[in-house]
Amino acid sequence: SNPYGAKYLDLYGGRQPYAPSFGYLPGYFLFGIPALLLGDVRVASIVSLGVLLFWVCRNASTKERFNPKHSVLLACIIFGGSSFYIIEQAWIDPILAICLFMSGVFIRGDRSVSAGFFLGLALSIKQYGFIGVGPLLAYTFFRKGKKEALATLVPCLFTVVLIIGSFWVWGPEEFLRSTFSGIKN
Repeated sequence: SNPYGAKYLDLYGGRQPYAPSFGYLPGYFLFGIPALLLGDVRVASIVSLGVLLFWVCRNASTKERFNPKHSVLLACIIFGGSSFYIIEQAWIDPILAICLFMSGVFIRGDRSVSAGFFLGLALSIKQYGFIGVGPLLAYTFFRKGKKEALATLVPCLFTVVLIIGSFWVWGPEEFLRSTFSGIKN
């Protein structure tokens, strides 16, 4: 059944100003598959953090791994802000972060389609994904040129339309109520 039209248990007993609903955008479902298979909704967030740590360590030689620059970056990823709290509470922001991070990696590597795909995923996971997508597209435009920016934007929009459009067609009223109106209230 449509997750945006389903009835959810009110865990807060009416103390919230909105009806319980699935408030995430449908791109999250792609990352929720491991949660269904392994029984823990935090799997994708933990894997996202692991990918960030791996990437930082992989791109530093053995000698550089203890370079202050890398140590500070690792410390920020592991202990910065509230990363353990975010994972404990099963927030999906690390998933958004890894999508934006991968977009940046692919933009720098002149891989427009891959960058656009991850930008589209970011836009289809959380309502405020545009905050990270906008600067990455602007960077692409000003550093790589109009042609490269367009080559990144097209797969981005295709991904968004494919993922969000499917659920929009399935039930536009339920989709809007769950993902935008409910949150606004």
